[in-house]
Amino acid sequence: MGKMHLNVRTNYSLLSSLIAIDNYLAYGQTNSLSALAICDNNMYGVYEFHEKCRQHNITPVLGLNFYTYFNNQKYNLNLFAINQTGYFNLVKISSWIMTTNEKDNVIDFSALLPLISDHLKIIINFEEANYDVVFYQKLLTTVNNPDNLYLGLNNNNLMLLSFFKELVPNDKIIWNNKVLYFDNSDFNAYKIINAIKKQILFKESAVKDTFAFDNYSPEYEQYLDNISAFISNIEVYDLKHQNIHDNLLKYPTPENVASRDFLRGVCKKGMEYKLGTQVDNKYLVRLKYELDIIDQMDFNDYFLIVWDYVNFAKKNNIYVGPGRGSAAGSLVSYLLDITTIDPVQENLIFERFLNPERQGMPDIDIDFQDDKREAVVEYLFEKYGQQHIAHIVTFQTIGMKMALRDVCRVFGISLEEADKMSKAVRLEDNYNFINAFTNNNVLDFYSKKYPQIFLYLPKIVGLPRQTGTHAAGVVLSQKPLATVVPIREGYNGIYQTQYSMNYLEELGLLKMDLLGLRNLTILHNVIDNIYQETKVKINLQKIPLNDSKTFKLLSAGDTKGIFQLESPGMTKVLIEMQPDKLEDIVATSSLYRPGPQDNIPLYIQRKNHHVKFSYLDERLKDILAPTYGIIVYQEQVMLIAQKVANFSLAKADILRRAMGKKESSYMNELKTEFLNNAVQNHYTPENANDIWNLIYKFAAYGFNRSHAVAYSLLGYQMAYLKANYPSQFLASLLTNVIGDENKTADYIQLARKNNLGILPPSINLPLSTYVTRDNQICLPLLVIKQIGYAFYNKIAQEYNTHGEFQDLYDIFIRLYKKGLNKKTYEALCYAGALDGLNFNRTTLFNNYNLLANYVEVIKVSENNEQLIVDLHLAEKPEIVIFEDDVINNIKKEYEFLGFYLSNHPLKYIRTLEGYEQKTTLISDLKMSQGTTNILVIIKRVKEIFDKNNKKMAFVDCYDESGAISITVFANQYQQYAALLKPNNVILLNIKLGSYQDKINGIMNRIKLITTEDK
Repeated sequence: MGKMHLNVRTNYSLLSSLIAIDNYLAYGQTNSLSALAICDNNMYGVYEFHEKCRQHNITPVLGLNFYTYFNNQKYNLNLFAINQTGYFNLVKISSWIMTTNEKDNVIDFSALLPLISDHLKIIINFEEANYDVVFYQKLLTTVNNPDNLYLGLNNNNLMLLSFFKELVPNDKIIWNNKVLYFDNSDFNAYKIINAIKKQILFKESAVKDTFAFDNYSPEYEQYLDNISAFISNIEVYDLKHQNIHDNLLKYPTPENVASRDFLRGVCKKGMEYKLGTQVDNKYLVRLKYELDIIDQMDFNDYFLIVWDYVNFAKKNNIYVGPGRGSAAGSLVSYLLDITTIDPVQENLIFERFLNPERQGMPDIDIDFQDDKREAVVEYLFEKYGQQHIAHIVTFQTIGMKMALRDVCRVFGISLEEADKMSKAVRLEDNYNFINAFTNNNVLDFYSKKYPQIFLYLPKIVGLPRQTGTHAAGVVLSQKPLATVVPIREGYNGIYQTQYSMNYLEELGLLKMDLLGLRNLTILHNVIDNIYQETKVKINLQKIPLNDSKTFKLLSAGDTKGIFQLESPGMTKVLIEMQPDKLEDIVATSSLYRPGPQDNIPLYIQRKNHHVKFSYLDERLKDILAPTYGIIVYQEQVMLIAQKVANFSLAKADILRRAMGKKESSYMNELKTEFLNNAVQNHYTPENANDIWNLIYKFAAYGFNRSHAVAYSLLGYQMAYLKANYPSQFLASLLTNVIGDENKTADYIQLARKNNLGILPPSINLPLSTYVTRDNQICLPLLVIKQIGYAFYNKIAQEYNTHGEFQDLYDIFIRLYKKGLNKKTYEALCYAGALDGLNFNRTTLFNNYNLLANYVEVIKVSENNEQLIVDLHLAEKPEIVIFEDDVINNIKKEYEFLGFYLSNHPLKYIRTLEGYEQKTTLISDLKMSQGTTNILVIIKRVKEIFDKNNKKMAFVDCYDESGAISITVFANQYQQYAALLKPNNVILLNIKLGSYQDKINGIMNRIKLITTEDK
């Protein structure tokens, strides 16, 4: 039977242990251990370990492993908390180390001493080559209770036992061997992660098999038994000494006005600004109700903090989303301008957001344009201080794809084979070892070739490998963070919590999600582009919500680039629905999810008056009429419960949650109350039961209407700009995908489809982003490969300082020593950036040597990258004219842009070979064609094995209008595999089909037109 150990590292000591917390608890239960300890190099896993031990009735013993410097020597210590005060001592020590010297895990002894208390037990782990009685005595005089100081014995310092016995009695010597894996069968897996961490080969690893639970000799068992006395006075305690209200950050109001009064004053101003001085009484009643609830739940400061940083963003021209989540259901949020949705007008419910009968923080998540989000975080940092704001840690775990690459490297297996294995793992099986092998011939083959890899893989998959930063979350604390939660160094001077987001609110920290949303950046860029070209200032709050152009665009399925509406499935629904109001978009985005999407056909039929319908009870008509008798939103479930059973909206929200989570015992209690109240409201028992069953069915599927309205409004705003300012919209989309060749080609094709001109980059219009000129989209120089930021900046600076480049000679004189060389010049030529000089591209490039030699002849000197020339030293050489090479131009343009712009090889071949009438463009394919011919370039070939274990393939192809996936079954693949190679141009006859609302094809016949090298 296994025994308890103290110096146990979990897998949160990254790549240093195989011990996962759940497996450790199982080990403890199997061995009937009443207590378990952890002693990691950090506190990443402490809260999780503590809570899970408590759940399993096991006493958690919390420790910390680190080093300290004393007299220029480094000593290893393990500290264990006796009680809650000791735990917070560990929090401070760990925070000090992780914010100043995380890499070495060391603290200077002078810094450590003030943090040590009688609430800690200390184990000194001397090494055989490094032990000092003076260090022991110094610690002994530091702790008031010498009973809390121990000497650790382990497999690597057994020679010191006699020294220990001279220094302390036997009960102060404790077995403290590091435990890094459960038993010796895990050693090779541990050796692998050790090699991964040290970036060495498996055979180069010198670690020894001495770190399992049972790695101790019976002659030292008495020291292992001393652990029982060591933990005898360890208390069971909570890891928090406050609830969230005790530590809720206070908003610094002017002149220390009470936050309650200040919030009401801001809301009053907001109401006057948004609704005028003559306000409908329902707004006044709603506002008073919301403010009273917010005050009752002590969340005045919370709303003011959010109001303040949203206000900062808007004042600084940082775009903020119209709302996110249930916060759009709050009138207070609307009046504070946190959201831009009027919840009264949109029939949104406050209790869905903040329920006085349900404890918990309100959840106001805010979207900011993604390129300015950090400015908002920096604002919070400056306003509240370094000790009161932190990012949140995340842990990146090892999936099978990564594990295969790592383990292959450790065993010296080639990158090519490692790549094949990694790519053979389906993304959905990345953490499922068994599923990954199902019908996977590649993994099956390599598991036989390299069995040692796959033997240890299951022990490695799922281990935390490194830390990251939560993309959106920050925490705020009224008290200094290190008195509440362990922290570590983050970035930009902002700390990071050592605990993940799951545990922070429980510890009394206010968590807020500040999300970066790319679509808001696009919106901002579009509006800037519109102003730059037309001087029209667009105010998104004032655009008409009934714009016919916008709904025509959506009804036609022209949704590419539009937030939440551009997926093929969503586009198909919009075409069928033919939306004519914002509410249609709200409903579409709410229904297009697993479960409720089964109602989409019925919804469309009812909306378009193709079928008649009635209501389960006419008294529900006002609630269900906007969605044609179908429950779409969670709020409808709540309103029905209110109307039928007189439930308060707070109780109706609790009912909705219980139904959604299928909490049967509580639901049965509420069902009885619902049915009794319904009968008292003059519903028949049968009708009441039918209504209960109706809302029960839809409660799990219903969508949050507040969120749907806010995000649908954002989608509408993008659609409005696309419909009314297409060139500026496409230019902004393109700017946002610089570097992504596939999306760039996609959007350029879309621009052409919308009859928008596309101008190549130009050295005399040195742009860093896409812009529009006279309704044409101009490409930036930065889109050209080889033209990095450094060279671009020098071109732009030269242009802005000395004006346009007059000719080729001028270009060479001004840029020759600033980054212009043969490769960058070639890139400029073939990307079209020199087309304005009126030479063909072949001529431009072939004159490079002539021009470079000319500059060298007239050069007098160089001064800080500036050429000093004397034009009298030589005459300008005459440019030699060459016949243009169209095919080479196409290939080179693609090489330097990553997409085809001035011409396309298929367009050229189609014209040359007379295929215009014999083939269909991919963008023009329709299922009704049945079979057709397409002329395409092969992008990728993915081989798989069919059920008969024969090779077949999925072939991704594209033409000048779009892309398509072609299935090639085994009998044809065997015959034509040699033709199906990337970059080959082929003529295909295909049978059309569809998958996930996208047209695809099955190959019937194939003809090779040209190979890559031709």
